[in-house]
Amino acid sequence: MPSHRPPAAAPVEVQPGRVALVYAVIGLAWIFGSGTVLGLIPFDPAVTGAVEIVKGTGFVLVTAAAIYVLLRGRAEEIGQAHQQLRSAIDEHRDTAALLGGIFEAAPLPIYTLDPAGRITSWNPAAERVFGWTAAEVLGAPTPLVTSRTRDEFEGIREQVLAGEPIFSREIVRRRKNDDPVNLKLWSAPVRDGRGSIAGFLAIMEDITASRAIEEERARLAAAVEQADEAILITDAKATIVYVNPAFERASGYTRAELVGANPRVLKSGHQDQDFYKLMWSTLAA
Repeated sequence: MPSHRPPAAAPVEVQPGRVALVYAVIGLAWIFGSGTVLGLIPFDPAVTGAVEIVKGTGFVLVTAAAIYVLLRGRAEEIGQAHQQLRSAIDEHRDTAALLGGIFEAAPLPIYTLDPAGRITSWNPAAERVFGWTAAEVLGAPTPLVTSRTRDEFEGIREQVLAGEPIFSREIVRRRKNDDPVNLKLWSAPVRDGRGSIAGFLAIMEDITASRAIEEERARLAAAVEQADEAILITDAKATIVYVNPAFERASGYTRAELVGANPRVLKSGHQDQDFYKLMWSTLAA
């Protein structure tokens, strides 16, 4: 799945130093300018207080107007940055919801661990396969590991935390009832927003049933190989695909000579064509 990292909102710099400079310039200009102008205008000393009030009010209005003009150009940028931030938050929320849905619905056990090996998430498939609920395992060391598999687990943990993923490794763990479970493991580091490794992810496939079938087939193959009876197997087109050692001994042919050949090489000449037709029609049925 492609990464959906939310775009960073463009920083908006209000430039407080510039605002302070404008304020200082206007203040000094007003003080000296208004004082000079008022010095040229004769007025009754009784209204000095009122003049000072008008002077101060004028300073506040002029300064406020100047700062407003200065900041008005930044308002649109601030609004755009705010919209970008909201869009990033919405995208992040949507991505988190999608990943959470995949995590919950995944048919394979998936869980995450912190660097110390404590479980930080545990999906429903893990509950079904291993027997522990999320409430039982969250915040605790993984219960799947026994004393016999502890060293192997620590080796996996160290490898993944070093940034080296694991692909399709076969391992054995335990269920809640202590039954062993054969698994195929995929594991990779989990990184935080700064890119640092904050833990690791484990995805597992329960191969216990398929492993049992493979072991049964291996036992059957061993029995056929060791049987005293001569056994020959062909495909649907009558091409020999297998002969056991007893067949090699009985026929005098080696396996390399027979595999890929047609059984007609074994004809003795003691049976007529009708015999072989009947035999093959019976086998084909």
